[in-house]
Amino acid sequence: MGAPSTPSPPLHDLAAALREERHFSELLGGYSVELAEAHLVVNEKVPVPRFNFVQDVRCGGGRVAAFVERTLEHYYQRALRPTFEVPLDGPHEGVRRALGLAGYDSRGATRLRHLLVWDRAKAPERVLATGIHGDHELTVEPLEEDELDVFVDLVAESHMRFREEVRRYVEVGMSHPNPGERVVPYVARKRGEPVSFGLYLSHPGASGLFAVGTAASAREQGCASALVAEVLRREGARASDPLCINAEGQTPPRPLLDLGFRPWATYEIFEMTGSAAKQGY
Repeated sequence: MGAPSTPSPPLHDLAAALREERHFSELLGGYSVELAEAHLVVNEKVPVPRFNFVQDVRCGGGRVAAFVERTLEHYYQRALRPTFEVPLDGPHEGVRRALGLAGYDSRGATRLRHLLVWDRAKAPERVLATGIHGDHELTVEPLEEDELDVFVDLVAESHMRFREEVRRYVEVGMSHPNPGERVVPYVARKRGEPVSFGLYLSHPGASGLFAVGTAASAREQGCASALVAEVLRREGARASDPLCINAEGQTPPRPLLDLGFRPWATYEIFEMTGSAAKQGY
């Protein structure tokens, strides 16, 4: 599997973007553990793979087996099943073999995860001026605290039994942010109905837009792109650099590239196979 061509950001900038991604899980009651080979992002409050992942795995050949063993032990002791994010430009085959022996397999080339960072210099002027959508029936505004339920339903996805945990942590983040932190859920509405959501999260040194999604009835209509563009217009001038977003697919989504985002890293995602899960891994 070949890696797409991506620029190489300074290591400290890449580290800041990855740290901001960990902050999203931490906002929802999680924490992270730093190892020499990766960061373990752990969330026992919302025990689903979206918030439990092994970030940016970079492991020397002679250490792979021990790394995978102790990493899985950390999660399994907590009844969690993580995903592993392995950079396409890093040591790969040894990690792939070790994960395969542990019951994990790749999601495949069509479900790579791309970490993208906003380049203000490449953003179209109209994004910072007025946004880019011409649909007069579509509006984008910060979500009010009493409107959180619909946003939480989208974030919780099929794991609705954890929705109250998600709601409580987002509510606390909005009303009682940590020093230097900014937590703002945004909603796009079409004819008054909520159709797309995203959560803007900023800390000193990095910021990001997370949980961007669209209602099934409104997909392929540019609603999420309009929401991202409006968040950039409202937050971009004061956002901490780097401002990151992640997206899944074979290549980075063209609408995000058109807004001025550029790929910094691409990851192959490994998750537990169905047969391994049935065997009680």
